[in-house]
Amino acid sequence: MGSKHPLYKETRDVDLFRALKSLEKENFITAPFWNGNPPNDAWRFSRIIHPMGANARNSLQRRKADQVLRVFRNALAHGNIVYLNESGFEQHGTKLQFLGFLSRYEETDEDREKSETYRLVTTPEDEFLRFVKLWAKWVTKFKGDDQLSEVT
Repeated sequence: MGSKHPLYKETRDVDLFRALKSLEKENFITAPFWNGNPPNDAWRFSRIIHPMGANARNSLQRRKADQVLRVFRNALAHGNIVYLNESGFEQHGTKLQFLGFLSRYEETDEDREKSETYRLVTTPEDEFLRFVKLWAKWVTKFKGDDQLSEVT
């Protein structure tokens, strides 16, 4: 939690806060929670501006960890998760290949005016599960919060 959050407790959260803050400078693919075993090439991060087209590019390699985590947070908090087939489409009756996490946020006044800018992170289901386990293990190593427990 940020230091301005009402539930923030400096004596409890300082190590975790600093660690999370450091993710603003660390690329997602090299972030410490990966333990030197980065995400595979199936992960994608795209900026989507309507109308959607085939021009969406994968920019995961240059994204900071906090940017990717922000998409996860927003998608999970607002239910913006889509289930995509191998072609990248949400289509009834087809096999799930990727989880898609969508987050709408506008960085410029022009984007806010249009209100049509989205971020999309896609990953195979097993890769997302691996990330969640590694993330939980990384977060639990910071002292102070007795409500977090070791993940095995």
